[in-house]
Amino acid sequence: MKTTQKKVMNAFVVITRMQTKPMPSLTAYKLFRLKKALADNVEFQAEEEKKLVDELKGTISPEGNITFEKPVDQVAFLSKRLEMEKLECEVNIDRVAFKANELPDLSVADIEALDEFIEITEV
Repeated sequence: MKTTQKKVMNAFVVITRMQTKPMPSLTAYKLFRLKKALADNVEFQAEEEKKLVDELKGTISPEGNITFEKPVDQVAFLSKRLEMEKLECEVNIDRVAFKANELPDLSVADIEALDEFIEITEV
């Protein structure tokens, strides 16, 4: 399926946050498969961001915080990252179907992040 890097990254964050919640094994397996399908695109984004940080002579702390000596470099980084988020990409998985009772409680923001990748049907 075609999507954008930003949608991939948002969905990956939600799935990563959900992965420690108790849920039925089939649900966990479906989410695992989806997370695995998104992983290459997430890795691409991380590598590109790291190259950009290096290019702009920034630093990444062990916690993942990115800092730059000059504010102009931070602005350049954020601008380039926004461009990367808009890139179209391919995810090699069809939408994953879930029954409403299969998923742990989700917020509206979680559903929005997952909407392109999952389909929720009534019980």
